[in-house]
Amino acid sequence: MSFGFESTTDEVLDGIDLSGKRAVVTGASGGLGEETARALASKGAAVT
Repeated sequence: MSFGFESTTDEVLDGIDLSGKRAVVTGASGGLGEETARALASKGAAVT
């Protein structure tokens, strides 16, 4: 599957389990960083 600028977070992360993984997201206090952190956490990642 290929992704483009119209792809949603759900499409990109569909079927991915990040349980037991750690993600470091810079700029997670707002904007794109915050939404990225939320998306990764929703798939089980521990976000730092």
